[in-house]
Amino acid sequence: MMMMIMMLMIMMMMLLIDTKADMWSIGVIMYTLLGGYLPFHIEEDEDGDELLRQRIKRGLFCFHEEYWRGISREAIDLIKKLLAVNPWIRLTASEALMHPWFTEDEDLHGYMGR
Repeated sequence: MMMMIMMLMIMMMMLLIDTKADMWSIGVIMYTLLGGYLPFHIEEDEDGDELLRQRIKRGLFCFHEEYWRGISREAIDLIKKLLAVNPWIRLTASEALMHPWFTEDEDLHGYMGR
């Protein structure tokens, strides 16, 4: 019986991590759609794949003023919370839908600048 409970707990944790990975992917998509470029990238003069992997693992991304000037603080906050490296603190789908970017009554739910 104890073994079955442990297996069930492991399966539930795996499911949670899978859905949290989906939420991270939504953060990447949202970043790309609002910012116009990928959150994790390398410059032409930088050394390829390993550097990119390290940036993704460490969650190294930024919001460049020239591209993000017109995007609301709520949208940026939501993206940061979706791209959290630690899956245990990353937003769930339910939490994301309760975020002010979705719930506050602004022009296009915070897409337009202030």
